[in-house]
Amino acid sequence: MLEMQNVIETVSMIKENNLDIRTITMGISLADCADGDIQRSCEKVYEKIYNAAKDLVKTGEEIEEKFGIPIVNKRIAVTPIAQLLAASGGDPLEYARTLDRVAKDVGVNYIGGYSALVHKGFSKGDLELIESIPQAMAQTNHVCSSVNIGSTRAGINMDAVAMMGNIVREAAELTQDNECMGASKIVVFCNAVEDNPFMAGAFHGAGEPDIVINVGVSGPGVVRNALASLDKSASLEVVADTIKQTAFKVTRMGQLVGTEASKMLGVPFGIVDLSLAPTPAVGDSVAHILEEIGLDQVGAHGSVATLAMLNDAVKKGGVMASSHVGGLSGAFIPVTEDAGMIAAAANGTLNIETLMSMTAVCSVGLDMIVIPGTTPPEVISAIIADEAAIGMINSKTTAVRVIPAIGRSDDESLDFGGLFGKGTVMPLNPTSPKVFIDRGGRIPAPLQSLKN
Repeated sequence: MLEMQNVIETVSMIKENNLDIRTITMGISLADCADGDIQRSCEKVYEKIYNAAKDLVKTGEEIEEKFGIPIVNKRIAVTPIAQLLAASGGDPLEYARTLDRVAKDVGVNYIGGYSALVHKGFSKGDLELIESIPQAMAQTNHVCSSVNIGSTRAGINMDAVAMMGNIVREAAELTQDNECMGASKIVVFCNAVEDNPFMAGAFHGAGEPDIVINVGVSGPGVVRNALASLDKSASLEVVADTIKQTAFKVTRMGQLVGTEASKMLGVPFGIVDLSLAPTPAVGDSVAHILEEIGLDQVGAHGSVATLAMLNDAVKKGGVMASSHVGGLSGAFIPVTEDAGMIAAAANGTLNIETLMSMTAVCSVGLDMIVIPGTTPPEVISAIIADEAAIGMINSKTTAVRVIPAIGRSDDESLDFGGLFGKGTVMPLNPTSPKVFIDRGGRIPAPLQSLKN
């Protein structure tokens, strides 16, 4: 499966359909960096990350040259920093600055793990880290943050949900002069997975090896091109089979890259995350796949059904190509990062209600959505709660990454550049959920949690 003849057919996919390895992400455990002195802990953190990842970018570039496969990002994910803060105390921003410095020194694009897992309550260090997130995102260039506020087994921590509404808004306010970029580096999860290679939500989970390589593959353009070759009268079974066959080829390439990177770096290979992660480039859009299946434009009725079929077919094809498929495999629907989503949001075909329905069947959730700058924290919290409820009840990962457009009018947009793209402000229902959010406490775990 990993011999060169098996990837020769991908050459045209790379050249013509924007096929790439979206990221190789090195997961690094920082458990042995805990220390009662935060300065000493930060020194250990820097030393371990630097020694583990100093050759990551060079290795990625060598693999690109050897196989002709573009690797867009080289990234690092670390143990949730709140766990180190529990031992060290002190100012959590010391950790943020250390992560940013080592990320710059080893040359990676992003480092994830400025995180806390609070789905059942707050442990020592969690509150302090969460409260520091806006400043951490404003003061660093490479650091990403995530907070897991719920799970199917634990329910939803509504005290954490209420906090995160304020945190997201404050992060946008502190970076108002930089397209509110701080909020784009924060993800709020329900049922977060521990081997996710994609930012901004990557962290290195407790059950992972000390150091591991995870690969994230992407190929919306390839899937769309394969579907475009079908007759418009082809049945949906034929459509699904075509997606599966294409996903198999794409995943096989990820398996090759992950195996090669593991061998060159001398660390275990973890998983291939086959996620159709779009970019703003023309021809690299999940929305356009749904339109190729038969929608005039994404957001139309039928968007949920077509996305459900796509997501399922991608997973079925990917799992046949590798015994180590994991992460968030499926289809991403980040609004600002997808040319088709951008267009549909701009003309009003796609709204937040349809997007939320689509998150019940996609890989993750509400992703990279620009919302009005006047949105109060309790509305952001309620969006997080709604999305977490979808994840909790359906035993799937869901997430929220919204960016309040502070200081912008509702007919303006934010332009992040690069893979983050740009997005117009999407209107929200202004009705207040404040009493609900202010109640606090926990939404109990559903009946599905009793699986033993």
